[in-house]
Amino acid sequence: PEKTLAQYEIYVGKYKDGRFSADAWHEIYKLSMKDFSIKSFDRFKQSYPDYPFPEELESDFLLQNYFFLPFKEENSWGYINEFGQEMINPSYEEASLYSEGLAVVSHEGKYGYVNKAGKTVINFQFKDAEPFHNGSAVVKMDSLYGLINKNGDFLVPPKYEDLTEVSDDVLMAVKNDISGYIHKNGDSLTGFIFDMASDFKKGYAIVNKNEKFGLLNGGGYFNIEPKFAELVFIGDALLKALNEDLLWGIVNVQGDTILPFSFDAIGEFSEHRALVAKKGKSGFVNEKGEIVIPFTFFYSSIMLTTGQFQNGFALLKQKNKSVIIDTTGKAFTFAGCEDYGRPSQGYI
Repeated sequence: PEKTLAQYEIYVGKYKDGRFSADAWHEIYKLSMKDFSIKSFDRFKQSYPDYPFPEELESDFLLQNYFFLPFKEENSWGYINEFGQEMINPSYEEASLYSEGLAVVSHEGKYGYVNKAGKTVINFQFKDAEPFHNGSAVVKMDSLYGLINKNGDFLVPPKYEDLTEVSDDVLMAVKNDISGYIHKNGDSLTGFIFDMASDFKKGYAIVNKNEKFGLLNGGGYFNIEPKFAELVFIGDALLKALNEDLLWGIVNVQGDTILPFSFDAIGEFSEHRALVAKKGKSGFVNEKGEIVIPFTFFYSSIMLTTGQFQNGFALLKQKNKSVIIDTTGKAFTFAGCEDYGRPSQGYI
């Protein structure tokens, strides 16, 4: 059964020469080294000065200084470093990039994880496996997905038809073709009630229920009830929403209307400006919903991308010609040129 870091620490403190003390120390090491960064090694050495395998620790530290790349020889995969030196012999059917010190590899049709020393640290037992992120990884057993830690213990048992990686300590899961959310420890955050559910980001997730979009908070409750035809983040705490009349407006994460629902298109915020379009013309609003650049430019859908400000400038297409504007709306054109890109480092 899964044990915590604290339980392993208690064991090695109480049974220094115990039969399983070496195994316990290795588990402490695996659980402590989330990303195998220099800071992680330094922190581990300071936290566990009595770690009984200093040579292994030093070897691992040296290996982390290399960037490992998969390479294929005949029909097998291994790893080389950035200098082209072979680090792990080609013996795998598939090989992924390393993440947090471990790589997903396959052998005889099963997936497992190896460290940079080429040692198998999680046995070949999975039908599919994802890289580790923040100490956990999504894996597939038979036809169902679960979540494991770096010991290979299941944090979330394999019982879901789909499972996303952890985001804000929450995962989106699918059961019977219906989506819901669970905590990293497997506890339910919501019921399985959504037709579509996105990852949590900064405490919020966009969901679809009964063909309408709403916004869920980190407690599993609606900040915005499902009522919009579309709902898309366009800033840290701002979303564009499409109402039943197929008009766009802007709301905040509390559901307050920032910009009325009267626009044909709205772009993403960049440098505190977002392009908005109405009746074939476009202008820009700020994060308070105030018009800061008037509707003086013709609108085309490509401007939702080119109309994002970078380094103080946006590129607009006007009657097959390019126009560059600054954040005040001042337009710049260049005689003899019909098409050009956005300024970069003082050049066009």
